[in-house]
Amino acid sequence: MAYWASELFVLPSKFENFGMAIAEAMAAHLPVIVSTNTPWKDIQKKNCGWVMEPTVDKLKEALTIACNTPSADLKKMGANAAQIIISTYDWSQSGVKTTESYENILYKN
Repeated sequence: MAYWASELFVLPSKFENFGMAIAEAMAAHLPVIVSTNTPWKDIQKKNCGWVMEPTVDKLKEALTIACNTPSADLKKMGANAAQIIISTYDWSQSGVKTTESYENILYKN
């Protein structure tokens, strides 16, 4: 898979409702560059990559920063990204959240 041969994933999208490719890249331990038009607003806060406005200038700026980031730091960011996916979107976590949602609906008085 191409993710495993990469050091960085970039999706300068004008609109994404979830951005499955972003989640896949994060699961593959890649730091990401995403636009503000994706639902991944906390990428930068959680040290998983960069969030930028979807313009050519902002993309260039983010790419310049990422390309000047030491490889060891990129790997740490990728590990952070994978941890977010595991803790938030892993099937076991999704199952627990789904069960809790149904129980709240069924047993709400």
